[in-house]
Parts: sequence; C-alpha cells; structure tokens
Amino acid sequence: MLLNTSTELESARCQLRERAVTQAALEADLQTAQHKSRQQITQLQHKVEQLQQEVRHLEQCRQQQLRTSSDDCGLKELQEQHADREKSLLDKVEEWRSKCSSLEAELSAEQAARQEELMQHQQHQQQCGPQLEAERTKHAAAISTLQKEKTCQRVTEERERAKKEALLEVEKCKEEVRKVQEECRLKEISFEEELVRQKKALEEEKRCVIEERDKEKVAAKQMQQQLYHPTAVTNTPTSQAAALAARDAACQDAEAARGAARTAEQRYQQLQNLLEEVQQQKQTQVAAEKAKSERLQSALSAERAEKQSLETAKLELENKQQVLLSEKTKLSEHLDEFAARVTTLQGERDEQLLHTAHLRESLEQLQQQLRQSQQKAGEWESDALTSLQEEHATREQELQATVQQLQQELQEKQQTFKLQQQRIADMKKTMQRELRISPEQQTEQTTNAASPQPSRHTTSDMPRSHSAAVLPSSSYVTRSSAEVPAFTKDGLVDPINLEYLKHVVLKFITSREYEAVHLTKAVATLLHLTPTEQQLLQDTLNWRMSWFGPKPQLGKGQQAYCIPPSH
Repeated sequence: MLLNTSTELESARCQLRERAVTQAALEADLQTAQHKSRQQITQLQHKVEQLQQEVRHLEQCRQQQLRTSSDDCGLKELQEQHADREKSLLDKVEEWRSKCSSLEAELSAEQAARQEELMQHQQHQQQCGPQLEAERTKHAAAISTLQKEKTCQRVTEERERAKKEALLEVEKCKEEVRKVQEECRLKEISFEEELVRQKKALEEEKRCVIEERDKEKVAAKQMQQQLYHPTAVTNTPTSQAAALAARDAACQDAEAARGAARTAEQRYQQLQNLLEEVQQQKQTQVAAEKAKSERLQSALSAERAEKQSLETAKLELENKQQVLLSEKTKLSEHLDEFAARVTTLQGERDEQLLHTAHLRESLEQLQQQLRQSQQKAGEWESDALTSLQEEHATREQELQATVQQLQQELQEKQQTFKLQQQRIADMKKTMQRELRISPEQQTEQTTNAASPQPSRHTTSDMPRSHSAAVLPSSSYVTRSSAEVPAFTKDGLVDPINLEYLKHVVLKFITSREYEAVHLTKAVATLLHLTPTEQQLLQDTLNWRMSWFGPKPQLGKGQQAYCIPPSH
C-alpha cells in the first residue's frame, strides 16, 4: 500500500512537471508569435518605404515623360489606363490593409486568449498547490505511522516468538523434571529393595552367627565338662589327643565365626552409610527440583502476564491499522480525484495544442496569401511603372495628393503600431500590478468595482476601426489644444472653437478608454480643467481599463462627479 501511494505521488509530481513544461512552451509560443507579429509589422513598414521610393521613381519618370510627351490623344489613353491601374492598385491596397487589420485583430485576440489561459493556469496552480502540499504531508504522516506500526508488529512478533520459545523451554524443563523424578523414584525403589535384601541378608547372617555362637558355647561347655569331669576323663593318650584336636578345631571354628561376624558388621555399617548418602542425594535432588519448578512457575506467570499485555497491544494495533486503512482509502480516493483532474487538464492542454496548431496553420495560410498578394502587387507595380512612364504632366497634382495620402497612412500605421506597443506595455503593467495586490485589497476593489463594470464592457464592445480612426485626430488635438482656447477672455464662445470643442468631446465620449486617455489633455485645456480634475479624469479612465485597479474618489451627494447607480 505504501508503495502504491508513493508511486501515485511520483506520478502526480511528474504530471505537474509536464504541465509546467507545457506552460513554458505556451509562453515561448506567445513570445514567438509576438516576435513574428513585430517582424510582420517591420516588413510592412519596409514595404511602405519601398512604395514611397517607387512613388519617387514614378515622379522622376513623370518628369522625363513631361519632357518627352507630345501627343494629346496618347496622353488621354494613358491617363485612362493610369486611372484604371490606380483604381486597381487602390483596391489592392485596401485589401492589403483589411488583411493587415484582420491579422492584427487575430494576433491581439490570440494574445488575449493566451494571457487568459496563462492566468487560469496560474490560478489553478495556486489553488492546487496547497492542497497537494497538504496531501503530501498527510501521505508522509501516514507512511510514518505505517512504518511505526510495522516496527510495533515486528516487536510483537518477536515477543510472541520469544514467549513460544520460553514456553517450549518450560515444557522441556517440566519433562526433564518429570524424567528426573521418575528416575529418582525408580532409584528409591531400587535402593529400598536393596536395603530390604541387605537387611534380610544381615538378619540371616546374624542368625547364623548366633547359631554358631550357641553351637560354640555348647561345644565349649561340653569340652569343659569333658576336661573337668573326673569320671569322664580317661588317662589314655589317644583320648587326650582326640580331645586336644577337637578343642583346636572348636577354637578355629570359633575364630572363623568371629571373623565372619566382624565382616558382616562391617558390611552392615557400609550399607547403612550408603543408605544415608543415597537419602542425602535424594533430598538434595528433590530440593533442586522444587527450586527449579518454582522458578519455572514464576517464569510461566511472567510470560502469561506479558502475553496478556501483548494481546492488548495487538488489539490496539489492529484498531489503529483499521483507522489507517480507512485513511488510506480516503487518500486513494483523493488521488483518484487528482488523477481525474490531471486527465481533464491534459485534455484541455491537448485541445489548446490543437487550437494553437490550427492558429499556426491559419497564420501560415495568411502568410502565403500575403506573399501571393505581394507578388501580385510587385507585378502590378512593374506594370504600373511601364505604363506610368508615358503619363502626362497633368497628373502631377494627383500624384502629390496620393503621396500625401500615403504619408498620412504611414503615420497612421506608425501611430497604430505605437498604440499597440503601448497597449501591450499597459497590459503587462496592469497584470504585474494586479498580481502584486493583496487578497484583502482584491476583495475591496472587486466590491468597489461592481457598479462601474458595465460601462467598461459597453465601451470595450465598440469596433476597432473606430478606435483607429480616432488616433490621428487625438494626436492633432494634443498638438493644437495648447494653441486654440475654447472660450475667449470676455466669456463669449468662438463658433470655430465651439465646433472644435464639440468634435473633441464627441470623440472623447464615443472612443474607447485606450484612445480616450490620449484626449484627456485636450479636453482639460479646452474646458479649462484644474490639475486635480484632469488627474481624476485620467484615474477614472485607468480604473475602467484595469480589472482590479483602485476606484478613484468621485465624491458624494450633490458635489459628486458621477451619477450614483440606481439599486
């Protein structure tokens, strides 16, 4: 189970690392897309410069044609052809501009989508980060508890083994005691039988000795009677010799009987000593066996107490194991949920990759279309150069007008390019500023920003073509606002300045926040606003452009600068 949890944690970590790698790849793709867009813009600028050079070349050709032109009919035909070519060129230029605007819109939309995806990914990481850390800590705690339980189980198993071994030793000791007791009992029985036999033999020997003594006494008395009895005594030498021989034999028999009695007594004493020694040995063996049995009984009681304590500890460990198993099931469920989340995120990542691949294909197609249009434009330019070499001097004014228009368009493109760069910088600043805001300020700012939210969305839904049309006038207004006052010193209004003021105010109201920021200085100078009022106007526009920016102080009551929302 621990190995499964560790493998699941490692798989979750690998998935998080892969996700971080995908995020880095997405950021790199964004950077490459921005770099490509910048390269395309630079290429467009180079093309505009080439067009200007071609226009200059056309002017030189026109001057040469003025010197060489002589026929009016040919000039009229050439003028008609030139007009047709100019119309076609203008149509192609408009198509090219529309394609450029569409490409810019797609690039901006893609950048916004990528930024939103990055923000969502970062938020998801921030949300899932503490949960993963908490689960890792829980897994580590569970692993440590399981390891402790394993050690406790090993200790209990070792103790049980030791108890079993002790019980086996006790049983062996009991069997040995029983064997020794049986041997001692058999020895006692054999000793008792031998003692009985020896007692019987001693009694028989005593009886024999007593009988022999009695016989000797009787024989001695008879001998004395024969010796001292005068009537019975004979003087013959033969009888005296026989009596002496009988006397000697009786003495010898008496001495032999005395020696046998002495040996019997000695043997009896030896047997008694042996009996005493055997009894002493038996007593010592019985005492040792009793002490050994007492020791074994005490060891058995201690082992039983330890067995009971181990059983209680085993029950506690089983309960803990059940609790840990339930926690492990919960953790496995959490891991399954995270695996499902990871799979969903992988699916989203695959969808994003498919979307990016589709966008890349569309970009490649658009680039191919641009190349084709460039080739066509080059062909048309070569045709126009060949045809314009035969033009008349009357087209000088029209060419100058076209040159001015192209210069204005170039300025507009440069201004739009600067505006886009400024937008990107503003978006980066707002993102950095919003990420640095604390959670408490975010909650306050979201509550404060709840009422003016619709105005930001309504202003952001306006078309981009209108914002592009406002830019040249805004730059012109910023240059001319310091020179032309809206009101005279007498308090009267100049009609020209009034029309100009009306035009600027209408553009300020109808334009988006990004374009309105550039008109704040012009409106402030025309309406004679104070620096605080101008700063308040700029702060409100910045607040509307940002998502989590601080709301400016607009006042309360009748002196408020804004109309309060109706609840």
